[in-house]
Amino acid sequence: MPSGRAAPPAHRRRLGGGSVAHHAVTVYERFRADAQWSSFFAEMEAMRDARQRASGLDFEVLVADYPFLRLGDLISLAFCTGATEAQRFGAWTIQPAGSRVAVTPDLFGGTTIPVAIAAREMPNRRFQSDLDLGNALSRAMAMEASRRSRARRHARHAPVTSVR
Repeated sequence: MPSGRAAPPAHRRRLGGGSVAHHAVTVYERFRADAQWSSFFAEMEAMRDARQRASGLDFEVLVADYPFLRLGDLISLAFCTGATEAQRFGAWTIQPAGSRVAVTPDLFGGTTIPVAIAAREMPNRRFQSDLDLGNALSRAMAMEASRRSRARRHARHAPVTSVR
């Protein structure tokens, strides 16, 4: 498990937006030197800091919880994109393996976790407006994304496993 003390559940809900903002800052850090990104970083850091202060928790608690969010993001990306290459974060490796996504070292206590993600099949075209996109979303066929094939109407659940 990621080290550090996790936030209590009641505070974690209030910290949620701060964790997402921290994730955005972390994921796009490589663009920090680009002046066009300066307002993005200022906005995300202000949101993160405001949510953290409102939660009454120390910034270190947000940072201690962050590995759970990042690992979940990497697992879902491996699951949804059909990627075959391993992703690394800290001590962990996320590796797509056939119909599974393996996490090494073991993050789930040896448990296999079935994963299914709801999706909508969208036309491959440019949308003229938010209204046009909204209309297409409302007409789009619901489906389930699976690890075996990225999106199928009759998808199977793809498990996430940990490797010791």
